[in-house]
Amino acid sequence: FLLVRKDQQKFNEIWQDISPLQVKFQAGLFGDDSFYHKTLRNMLKGDQLSKYSQIDGERRKFQYRAKVELVVAMLENAMPLRDEQRQKLITLVVEESKPPRSFGQQQDYYIVMWGISKIPEKTLKPLFNDAEWKVLNQQFAQVRGLEQWLKQSGALAKDEVEE
Repeated sequence: FLLVRKDQQKFNEIWQDISPLQVKFQAGLFGDDSFYHKTLRNMLKGDQLSKYSQIDGERRKFQYRAKVELVVAMLENAMPLRDEQRQKLITLVVEESKPPRSFGQQQDYYIVMWGISKIPEKTLKPLFNDAEWKVLNQQFAQVRGLEQWLKQSGALAKDEVEE
C-alpha cells in the first residue's frame, strides 16, 4: 500500500482486485456459494426447499424495501420530496425492480439506484418536476458508470444486466 498510495492508477488496480473478495467476505457464512447453502440444497427436498425459497424470497423483499426507503431518504438530501412522491417512488421501485441476490453495505445504495435507473422513463418521470428529474438523472449517470463494478463484484446477476 505504501508503494502505490500516491499512484491513483495503481491504487485503482489493487482496489479492483480486492473488491470481489470484499463482497464475498460480506456475504459471510450464508451467501449463495457458502457451504451452508450447498448443504441446504442437498438436505431439503421438494416442499421443504420450495417453502424455504419462498420464505427467503419474502425476507429479501422486506430487506430490499428497507434499503429502498433508505436510498430515497438519502436522495432527499439532494432533492426534498413530498410525502406522496416519496411513497409512490418507494412503491414503484419495489414493484418494478428485483431485490439483489445478496446485500452488502458497500454497494446497496448503488444497487438500488441502478434498479431505479432501469425503470422506464415514462413510468418514473411523472413523479418529478423538471428540477428533480435533472438531479435524479445526475445520480443515474453516476450509477451507470459503476455498472461494470457492480457486475464484477457479483452484486448484479448476469441475467439482470442488459448486454
